[in-house]
Amino acid sequence: MGKKVLSILVAVLMIMSMVAVAGISASAATPSFKGGTIYWECPWPTDGRGFKAYCHIWGSDGSALYDWQDPKEEMTPATDKGDNIFKYDVPAGPYDEVIFSVSTGVQTFDCVLTDDCIGKTATTDKSNMIENPVDSNKTTAATEFEGVASSGPHLAITSLGNVVGKVKCPTEDGASVVAAFIKNYLVVNPDNVTSDILSSLVKSFDTSAQDVYNVLAADSEFPTFTLDDGTKQLDKAAELLGVSGGSTGGDNNNGGSTGGDNNNGGDNNGDANNGGDNNGDANNGGSTGGSTTGGSNSSTGGSRGSSTTSTTSSGTTTTGDTTPYVVLGIVLVAALGIAIVAAKKKVSE
Repeated sequence: MGKKVLSILVAVLMIMSMVAVAGISASAATPSFKGGTIYWECPWPTDGRGFKAYCHIWGSDGSALYDWQDPKEEMTPATDKGDNIFKYDVPAGPYDEVIFSVSTGVQTFDCVLTDDCIGKTATTDKSNMIENPVDSNKTTAATEFEGVASSGPHLAITSLGNVVGKVKCPTEDGASVVAAFIKNYLVVNPDNVTSDILSSLVKSFDTSAQDVYNVLAADSEFPTFTLDDGTKQLDKAAELLGVSGGSTGGDNNNGGSTGGDNNNGGDNNGDANNGGDNNGDANNGGSTGGSTTGGSNSSTGGSRGSSTTSTTSSGTTTTGDTTPYVVLGIVLVAALGIAIVAAKKKVSE
């Protein structure tokens, strides 16, 4: 009888463990591109200089195909398409953004990449210069794939809090874009992360302050960081957004994030009325923060950070609600205890 009970308990524990792991993996939003050839009509004449054209591919969750202007990013002339048109074979993967550039240092603005872009040609409008999300002192030319409604200049928030671009990545929503702005600039440019600016952005992206907070709370890194004055970033974000919330751990009297004694809300499984839901997407795309027209690329980094680039956090895929981790830990400890008891019983017999 004892052996049967032990077998049943172990089976139940194994099932619970699998459910917990499934809950972790299912909550993250990952970009997807099925792979194919894309084209770019370079707006800067070669003039016999023999420059190289590059295609930088990355995902809004922070995953980059190759480093900036890596030899593997070099495009090849598509002479059958016309003069100054280049092509690049993009493999299938978690990608949804592209930047085209040339070896002289000039680059385009971030462009959303979808499966509808396969076989299509991207054009760059030098007369439409957009504020660079990474460096607001610079501008880059708007680029989009002709006839593709799902493509175009990536909708982002600059370091000054200005809204630029027009198209969100398929995995993004308004809350994740505003959350990305907070994650990128709360430390490096706090003067522009104010209550007034955040209130305006929340309205512009048709979201809510609570939804933005939930994205931040669900991030794998943001809740763990502390500002110079000892305040948790998540607490500061809650204050600026005007929502109730608390940092990880401790006694969170007004609900909040993972851990702690949450007396007023903070249920990690979804009651977000007092700020505590850890669900949501935290998609971090990336821009290279490169050159202005005809200038030299000021950054050789690949895709990092938010819908723009971050100096405070690299692109990460969120794992969503942390409750499964707690459940899994309890399950494993319980399983270990049962195994020890069973082992002792066997020895005593």
